[in-house]
Amino acid sequence: MLLSFIGIQGPSWLADPDYAMVVIIVLRVWQFGSAMVLFLAALKGVSVDLYEAATIDGASKSNEMGMACAMAWVMFIIIALLTVIAFGSQKHWVYYAD
Repeated sequence: MLLSFIGIQGPSWLADPDYAMVVIIVLRVWQFGSAMVLFLAALKGVSVDLYEAATIDGASKSNEMGMACAMAWVMFIIIALLTVIAFGSQKHWVYYAD
């Protein structure tokens, strides 16, 4: 009944191709949220002694963060290009039986 208020009719809305991708995305985001709570709890449990030891060793919050960000973007672009090349060339090396 609640779904009929937003325009989704019938109990077979999960099998409808128009809503299938939306349902998958919502479920993945919902699943990731519960894991995030566990990650946050683990980070909150890190001992202060470990932070002090890292500071003594020279770690800081802004330790070459710009360079790390730039390297991450370069790696992202390289992986994106390789993915595009792989998908573009698949018609040459993937055989589909009729």
